[in-house]
Amino acid sequence: MTLSTGTLSLSILALLLVPACRIRTSPAAPKHVYGRTSVPPAVKRQPCKDGVENPEAVIYVKELSKWIMLRNPETFTGDYAPETFCFAVSEASGLNANADPATGLVTVRADMIRMSPNTDDALAAVISHELAHVTMQHRLREPVSADLPKDIDLVELARRQTAQKAWQVKIKESRTAIIDDAIRSGFMENVSVLFTDHAIWERIVPLLGQIDKGSYQESAKAFMKMDEKYASAIKNPQSEPVNTWRLLDEIILNFEQLVASIPDFKTFSKPDPANCHPENICQDRKIFESIFNYVEKKLRPSMDNTCGLHLDAKDDPNQYPPWLQWMEQQADEVGFEFYLRAGLSARHFTTFIETMMEADKKFDLCLQNMKKKAWKAPRITDEYVDGHPPYCFRYDNLTVQEMISHEKEYSPLVSKAILRTLPELLEFRNAAISALTPKT
Repeated sequence: MTLSTGTLSLSILALLLVPACRIRTSPAAPKHVYGRTSVPPAVKRQPCKDGVENPEAVIYVKELSKWIMLRNPETFTGDYAPETFCFAVSEASGLNANADPATGLVTVRADMIRMSPNTDDALAAVISHELAHVTMQHRLREPVSADLPKDIDLVELARRQTAQKAWQVKIKESRTAIIDDAIRSGFMENVSVLFTDHAIWERIVPLLGQIDKGSYQESAKAFMKMDEKYASAIKNPQSEPVNTWRLLDEIILNFEQLVASIPDFKTFSKPDPANCHPENICQDRKIFESIFNYVEKKLRPSMDNTCGLHLDAKDDPNQYPPWLQWMEQQADEVGFEFYLRAGLSARHFTTFIETMMEADKKFDLCLQNMKKKAWKAPRITDEYVDGHPPYCFRYDNLTVQEMISHEKEYSPLVSKAILRTLPELLEFRNAAISALTPKT
């Protein structure tokens, strides 16, 4: 039996909701467009390789992912064909996973597999979410209107995007001016000597007096490695301004360490024309003096000023962009489609979210709130310091709001989505669990 238009089928509700949760009678505005589970790659996808750590677990994750993808053939074809994805299992601590939309590499932490050693559904939910990040090209593109929920403040979003772009222009202009000056002043030419003339480091040792030998040698090695590490930036500083900026920053840090290792640096760096033996030693000293003066008087203050350009925290593009929490919500919803079509238990898609709420002792509070009349979980908290919506929102969104929004489309799928374990994967799952080092 089905309720009136816009409400949830009783059979679906029974599968998805804990008994204490009430039935919603007012549908939420549709969020993602049902069936829109991929967009063309924002850039040409780069090849990837499977991880070599925990090989048995990688095989299990790969086989489970293949199960999901083969049952979503309209999405996982062409640019997103199953063979274009790679998988890794990391021993980094914690319940987490991530995906690189540029390559299709999905990395699952081993604790995610240990969390549910006897079922496939919990891990399948996490994998489905990560696959959605790739097929929706999250972080590689700005969202279009079809990506955004109805309740987002488009005026505020536009203001923040404008503020971010203006700030990025300021940063770019400032960095360009600093690099131009470093070239024009001869600083880049002088400092290149320290990268390429490795003999200079031995040549000047007799003139340094007492030094911290270990620190001096560490600085010398760091400078000598820069020639290889920043070859293209040294050759053409303006061709890769961001890389050149990193080079300048590393020069400052290592030059400060170098000066700190030489107590009498200022005396050493003042060449005495009457005592320029051995040959060219005065030129060596002039180079160090010139670099020191430029770093102290020009380069460091200029870079500090650039880094200090004021921008309100919520507008800072180095923080989370204003649509990132929606992309995580979209990955939940698109991943839910993948998961249901693969026949996996609809009720257990939120296992991971429930586990995280229980760890924070917030699950019961969330369930209590869900019983309140007209209560709706907030989608956004501190948007620019957290890239994910609150767990309670994600739970409510998936178990109630998403089903209300797409009742007609999900109804035929949910009745078939009952699998918790896949007999075809039993061998792979058991091998993965056996090979993983148990956590105490």
